[in-house]
Amino acid sequence: MQKTLFLLNEITSNRISRLVKELEESTELESVKIFIDSTGGDAVSCLSFCLYLENLKKKGVKLETISFGVCMSGACAIYLAGSYRVMYETSELMLHSIQVADSEFQDVYTAEKQQERYKNYNKLWEKYLFSKLKITKKQFSNKIKSDWYVSSAEAKKLEIVEKIIKI
Repeated sequence: MQKTLFLLNEITSNRISRLVKELEESTELESVKIFIDSTGGDAVSCLSFCLYLENLKKKGVKLETISFGVCMSGACAIYLAGSYRVMYETSELMLHSIQVADSEFQDVYTAEKQQERYKNYNKLWEKYLFSKLKITKKQFSNKIKSDWYVSSAEAKKLEIVEKIIKI
């Protein structure tokens, strides 16, 4: 059985939970196709979904990811989980380290603990992204420090994408 999913707009923990539930309820799953047009979202949920998809692949499920609009941040991490990756020529990928928006007031000790949590999570995030790219550690470290935009042509050159759908 083939399952087709659409990952559009902002990625939330609720959205990821619904996708996992939908896949888990599928019987005799042989392949999954995920269409992605998203600027990303909740980094923890995105990385958790990536690991879930990696586990499906270990069970023999074929995973095709298709970027047909923007595919940024956590959405791009999910795109990279694909064992076969397709991009529309007009699509663009974007990678970066995790982004944090903490607006609550907290004491300095709590803030330090939170900062340590973010750093540890970012290490996992970057480890996963690096494992999916065919570039050197030095190249990766330089690119990931800020928003790294990747056109379909560059993605092909970097062997990120297997097929580009042209205009």
